[in-house]
Formats: sequence, structure tokens, C-alpha cells
Amino acid sequence: FVMGCLIALSLEDIRKKRVSVWLLAVAIIAGFVYALIKQRGWSILADVIPGLILCLIAIAFPDLMGVGDGLIGIAYGLVYGWLKTCLWLMFGFTLAAVTGMLICIRSKGKRIRIPFIPFLTIVHVGMCL
Repeated sequence: FVMGCLIALSLEDIRKKRVSVWLLAVAIIAGFVYALIKQRGWSILADVIPGLILCLIAIAFPDLMGVGDGLIGIAYGLVYGWLKTCLWLMFGFTLAAVTGMLICIRSKGKRIRIPFIPFLTIVHVGMCL
């Protein structure tokens, strides 16, 4: 389910540079139900913190990141917990930064928006292997 959501969101992020609210809502609700079934109790609050931080960054700096990136971080945290979510985001940011630098060098400094969710999807695949 997580892989399917990430792939769908990645394709939408690449095409439109935005993601649909309904798919994010489904992912968050499914993640919350999963966390309740696993009976993680109050740790659910810790699990959503990395995603909430991304949401706050997106609100503070709307030119750098979208709120959808933070919301997918919340859904991911509900399923995998805060530690795996932090690793997932760290590797995703690293992969996006390296790719962004290469694109920036190639485009001679021209400002280009790079969708972030595809990098998170690639990292998720790597973490599952």
C-alpha cells in the first residue's frame, strides 16, 4: 500500500508539481488505522513529528517545499515509526540535494523546481531491499 501511494504521488508530483489532497488523506487515514491496529498508543505522536516538522518548514518557506511533502511524511511515520521516517527523509534529502546540484550545474544556475516525493519513493525502495 505504501509503495502504491508513493508511486502514485511521485507521478503526480513529477507531472503537476503538486499532489492531490484526497490521496494524501487516504494515506494518512490508512496510516492512522494501521498504527491503531498495531496498538502503538502514545508513540503515534512521536511518529508524526518528522512529518509535522516538514509541514512547518513548508509553511514557513513555501518556495522551498510543499505541505504535501510533510503530509506524506506524517503518513509514512504512522506506518514505519519516527526513526525509520527520519532515516527515510535524511536519505531522501541527500539524494535530492545531490541530484539538484547536478541539475543546477547542468542548467548553469537557472532556478528549477525539483519534485521531492520521487526521491522519497526511490529511498523507500532501497530501504525495502
